[in-house]
Amino acid sequence: MNLNLFAISTLLTGILSLVLIIFIFVSRKRSKLTNIWILVSACVCLWSLGLFVVSSVENELIAEIAQIVLDFSAIFIPVFFLYFVIHLVGWGDKYRKLFRILFVFFTFFGLFSLTPWFKIGVENKPPFQYWVKVGDFYLLFPIFFIIMAAISIIILLKSYKKTSGLKRQQIKYVLICALIGFVGGATNFLPQYLPLYPYGNFLVVSYVFIIAYSIIRHRLLDLRLVVSRSIIYFFLVLFVAAMFTGVTFLTGHLFEEVLGVNTFLVTLGVSIFIVAFLDPIKRWLSKATDRVFFKAKIEYPELTRKLSQILATEIEIDDLIEKFSKKLAQGLKIEKSVLVLEDKGIFHVRKIGHPHTKPLEMDQNNPLIKYLSRHDEIIITEELQRKTEDEAKVKKKKELKKSLNELKKIKAAAVVPIKTQEKLNAVLVLGAKLSGDVFNREEISLIEVLSPQVASAIEKSKLYEEVKSFSETLQQKVEEATQELSERNRFLISLQKVTNMITRSLDLKKVTQNIVNSISEELGYIGGLLLFLDQKKKVIYPAAITEAKLTNQALKLLPKKMQAYSTPINKDKTLDGMAIKEAQIKFGSGFQEFISPPVPKAACLGMNKLLGVKTIVAVPIFSEDDVIGVIDFVTKKKREDISKKELEAMRSLADQTGIVSRNLRLFEQIQKTNKELEEANERLKQLDEAKTEFVSIASHQLRTPMTSIKGYLSMLTAGDFGKLKPEHNKLLKQLLDESERMIRLINQFLNVSKIEAGKFELSKNKIKLEEMVAKLVDELKKPAEEKGLKLIYKKPKKKMPQVMADSDKISEIILNLIDNAIKYTEKGKIVVNLEKEKDNIKFSVKDTGVGIAPKEAKNLFGKFSRGPGIAKIQPDGSGLGLFISKNVVEGHHGKIWVESEGKGKGSQFCFLLPIK
Repeated sequence: MNLNLFAISTLLTGILSLVLIIFIFVSRKRSKLTNIWILVSACVCLWSLGLFVVSSVENELIAEIAQIVLDFSAIFIPVFFLYFVIHLVGWGDKYRKLFRILFVFFTFFGLFSLTPWFKIGVENKPPFQYWVKVGDFYLLFPIFFIIMAAISIIILLKSYKKTSGLKRQQIKYVLICALIGFVGGATNFLPQYLPLYPYGNFLVVSYVFIIAYSIIRHRLLDLRLVVSRSIIYFFLVLFVAAMFTGVTFLTGHLFEEVLGVNTFLVTLGVSIFIVAFLDPIKRWLSKATDRVFFKAKIEYPELTRKLSQILATEIEIDDLIEKFSKKLAQGLKIEKSVLVLEDKGIFHVRKIGHPHTKPLEMDQNNPLIKYLSRHDEIIITEELQRKTEDEAKVKKKKELKKSLNELKKIKAAAVVPIKTQEKLNAVLVLGAKLSGDVFNREEISLIEVLSPQVASAIEKSKLYEEVKSFSETLQQKVEEATQELSERNRFLISLQKVTNMITRSLDLKKVTQNIVNSISEELGYIGGLLLFLDQKKKVIYPAAITEAKLTNQALKLLPKKMQAYSTPINKDKTLDGMAIKEAQIKFGSGFQEFISPPVPKAACLGMNKLLGVKTIVAVPIFSEDDVIGVIDFVTKKKREDISKKELEAMRSLADQTGIVSRNLRLFEQIQKTNKELEEANERLKQLDEAKTEFVSIASHQLRTPMTSIKGYLSMLTAGDFGKLKPEHNKLLKQLLDESERMIRLINQFLNVSKIEAGKFELSKNKIKLEEMVAKLVDELKKPAEEKGLKLIYKKPKKKMPQVMADSDKISEIILNLIDNAIKYTEKGKIVVNLEKEKDNIKFSVKDTGVGIAPKEAKNLFGKFSRGPGIAKIQPDGSGLGLFISKNVVEGHHGKIWVESEGKGKGSQFCFLLPIK
């Protein structure tokens, strides 16, 4: 083999790739991402070894076989790398089907590489021993290679811009690896088409070192612990092997030279010793490495279970913090674990979770707190440091540096924001791992899983603490409230007694005296003075003063009776006057401040001394929104000793006084008004009776001459006094019609007066309604026809039973209803109907006339009631016909009503008469 520099670099690439594969296999942290990287590394390894053989071997057959391996593996390097990139950025599930199709395509492409169209074989191409001899379609290979590599690089670039933190650093180094590896590897296509040496191939070997650096520094593939531990374990094993070899050699030489023992026996003895103590030595080595490097295996499920149990069961916040912090520090083998809680904008440690922890306190303006409030992810100090170093923007770099300084100040390897509804409620501070390692993916996942539970547990504990504190406060409040209620109850009972007492009488003077007496008897004060404003609100005067033995003695000091003292309110400058004018409670130390003048000051001072007055409270009396007076409460208490409850009781009594005085005054006014109304009502009754009697007398007096006039007119028109001229005869007929109308109107007035006087009588006999209706319809057909109307009578199909009724009155109703229908109908028809309806006979008149509005229909049967606008159609109506009809029908124990759909839609008047 011709080993040149090119061959050495390709061989080194293959060996290092193989070593990386072995490390991944040795580790037990196998994941889909690591498995894909094994495929990438395996393809790179095969490609490197194939390239090494092709460029170095002298046997053409071996070179051709190596070229096949080289081509096949090179085809799948960009494919598996793209698959790795897709899973690294989190798109694996999204593009799984697409990749399967892509994998099938490149499998066929790999098979295609075995054909002469792809390559003819190998040929000598200095400085290489052999190089590929390309076919007609070999150019597809570099094209596909470059396309696949470009897709991977584009995905990495886009993801690098969108991500942050550790993931961003991982993508960054994978991107560098892709650029170096693909660019360097792609130069191997140059000698096939151009006379250029593939210098870029020397860069390919660096991809292993870049990936290894990313694994150790940025936890790519989560293999840092495996790599570092394997190196340490290798040196330990080497050391132990050297020790055993040395011991075996020295003891063998010593036993053979000095004691003459055979070397075989010595070797056998040492071997037995090793076999016997192999297991204890193995355990000792494991413990030693664990003690030195703190790399004992962590049972994450068990640790998660124990921590979750603490978070779920502990209710006291201090116990929760202490137990959780200690267990987390022990489980993850870290220096410390501290929960920093927020309280009124200050983040501080309530309970130390580790004996070496110092108290922490940070406010909301702390750079670290601000940073955690804006970000939800776990902050690793090392990652934040690299992020700070890589940040190009000066302002953002300063902010990151401030947060980093705070992390260093509290000696935190990581901090976890604990949030509830986007609000930062606590910070979990984690110290460095005792092994010196950074936090791996499993540890970060564990913390991410627990952080919502921590937030819930803290909220639960805080709520419990609030409930506990509230319970204690509530107990104290209950005791205070009980005492207040006891005092309030005493006043309420007293006020209830006062209320009962003052509401028993309707005498205002007696009530006011009871009120001031209750101030002494029920409330326990010296006494009280009640003053009112007069009705014109110009003068304030004493209305009542407490009647007791001591107060009666004090009143003897006055030159005249207390009720004699009054003063104009506009001139009153006493506290009583001020209380009324300002509508506010006033306090004073003696009578001289409240009633002097007009009461002499000397008399006031004498009453103060005799009664032992310390404080007087003037409470205004309200009646609705007006002040009508004031009550003076005279006490032996100092101003500061009068409690709020006592003032409330005073206000309540003043309010009761206002209500009672207003009610009593209203009662007096009502009594007076009622008396006036009774007198007015009596006068109205007398006037109504006189009116009814006048109408009755006037109607009787008018009907007699009108009947005579009608008779003479009838005789004249009949020719009893000789033949008249046509124009005279026409005039007399008009007079006859008017006289008949006048008689009907007089009869209506007589009927109304009888109805109102209660003298309206009915003369009932058995009548046949169908014959009566037929006769009346025949009489009214002529006037209907003169207006061009059809008057139709629908006779009953069956014989109608007779009814007990006043024939004249019912006849007048039927005549009135049909006549009204003719009057108020301009065109169309009028239908009269008579039918049996259960135990009644129903009469109805339906027309196509002016109609009636629903709101007006209910008023038509009132006295002198006519519809709006009816007077324009028939000006001679009295508005009494329907009123009389209603009274006649109801006198027969029947019912009368009207139906109409509205104006211009006609109407139907109906009445029912009972058969029995």
